[in-house]
Amino acid sequence: MAAEADRRAELDLQISLLTEHEITKVVALLNEMAPKMEIDPRQNEELQEAASDIAPERVLDKIDQGLSGRNNAPAARSQKPE
Repeated sequence: MAAEADRRAELDLQISLLTEHEITKVVALLNEMAPKMEIDPRQNEELQEAASDIAPERVLDKIDQGLSGRNNAPAARSQKPE
């Protein structure tokens, strides 16, 4: 059961990475087309961000940092109602 879940998670990851890569290429193409349509894509920060490739390793590092930060944080204490 766990092996099947791992395979599905790996498949989901691969599909997500492929989708991200393809969307980045489409946005880059649109940014090239924009000046011909008298649109300045530099005015939209989100478009600029979407056109840049993101290394999966950097995302994993951020996730690991977040998880280790939560593991090192003091445990929340439950308060009894008064």
